[in-house]
Amino acid sequence: MSVRAYRAKLWLSAGLVAALAAATAAPAAGKAANPTSRPAGATSQPATRPAKPVKKPREPKPSKRPKESAKAAPAPQPTPEEAKEIAALIERLGAADWKVREEATKKLMAFGLKAKGALEAKAKTKDLDPEIASRIELVLDELPGDKSVTDAASGITVSIGDKGTSVLAHNKGGRMIWKTMLGGLGAKALKISAGRVTVEPAGYVIDLATGKITAINRNQGGIIRLGVGANLNAVQRR
Repeated sequence: MSVRAYRAKLWLSAGLVAALAAATAAPAAGKAANPTSRPAGATSQPATRPAKPVKKPREPKPSKRPKESAKAAPAPQPTPEEAKEIAALIERLGAADWKVREEATKKLMAFGLKAKGALEAKAKTKDLDPEIASRIELVLDELPGDKSVTDAASGITVSIGDKGTSVLAHNKGGRMIWKTMLGGLGAKALKISAGRVTVEPAGYVIDLATGKITAINRNQGGIIRLGVGANLNAVQRR
């Protein structure tokens, strides 16, 4: 064999070896590039999903308590002797004699809040005498109203009467001691200071002890003095 032929044979052998090595390395490289590939015949299984976090149940919110409405102070209760007298006076409201009816009306007004329960109960009576019914309504109209102020020193409570046309004063025992009519000016608010009651917006200044109007402060433009003892329809119930 010539030297040229021998060299050609060696080059051919080297080329075959290189080609065989390249063919063997190709599948291995494919497997490395795709690690998820499974061998033939292997069954595919769904990938497991991570478990969802369990939500904790919401704690119930504390229920809000309804606000308690302001309750009016209970009316003073009469003694057993006073209760008997009040009941008798209510029956006298329907007396035939006008003077008896008037006297009974004034005395019931003097009892003030102590007579309220008996008067309201009587007013609910079926087929009540119209005269008694009208006088009961008259007395109830002179009881303390919702808008009131109390003087700490004397214990006198002053309140606005029916429809704001009057101011009433009651002592600690609930008896009305005076009532002052205000005419058409009316009352919406009361203030007590230094033994005087100021009525707004009318501007009246009333003496706390007697119920007499001593001055009128109109539109804050100055005080008009009425003079000592001046009064506008004040009714004394002492």
